[in-house]
Amino acid sequence: MARDTITVIMAVYNVAATITETLRSVLNQTYRELSILIIDDCSTDGSDFILKNFAKEDSRISYVRMTTNQGVAYMRNYGLDHAKTDWVAFLDGDDIWREDKIEKQVSFRDRMLRGDVPMYLENGDPNPDYPAVIFSSTAYMDYKGNRYGYILHAPDSVKYKKLLKQNVISFSSALTNKTILDKFPVDGNLHEDFYMWLLLLKKGFVAYGIDEPLLTYRIDRDSASGNKWAAAKKNYNVYKKLRFGSIKSLYYMFCYARRNSAKYKRIKNS
Repeated sequence: MARDTITVIMAVYNVAATITETLRSVLNQTYRELSILIIDDCSTDGSDFILKNFAKEDSRISYVRMTTNQGVAYMRNYGLDHAKTDWVAFLDGDDIWREDKIEKQVSFRDRMLRGDVPMYLENGDPNPDYPAVIFSSTAYMDYKGNRYGYILHAPDSVKYKKLLKQNVISFSSALTNKTILDKFPVDGNLHEDFYMWLLLLKKGFVAYGIDEPLLTYRIDRDSASGNKWAAAKKNYNVYKKLRFGSIKSLYYMFCYARRNSAKYKRIKNS
């Protein structure tokens, strides 16, 4: 039986220090049927030289460089618009996949779809049994590549109200059907991926997790500083964009901040 091609969408900017390790984790996937679309947002650190060389070596890679700096949401939308497959995976330029990441997720997806599970129910509502998003547990490393012992375990499934309190869907771990995704909001004042997952689950779809660390997420060196306040503000803006009132937004912001703070404390202590 022929296996379908999965498009890997990589929106990158100034990732020369990490992109070789990241791309090798994609090229070494046991699932070989990949189309790798790399969108470069005018990198100035030599990333383009590295990426062009990779594209010459592997025909599965398509490299596109923006003519002007557009921001990560625009580039991800560009990737969705130009992906020629129904199923897409996202990967940031400093994260790493385990070699069986796509293989595990496609196998999980196929097992769920084997019973002819439709995307929508007969009344037109989204089918909660359809694997719209498949994500995994996440391991962590610092910006130098040193691994932490902590793992953020993926629940078996997550619905809209649960996701509001903590974004357990690590962006670079997601495999999803692009035909039911909303576009990433081109708004640098909020977390675009968190907002997009919420919109998808608000429709009635469910995200399904694989409790294995198929992704290793690189923590930026500045994540423990004032950037936390910037991240908190972006999350608060997500709730406001969902048209939550101030009290409701602050409630979910408190839940999110408490859980996220506990997570990073466990990472640093592991």
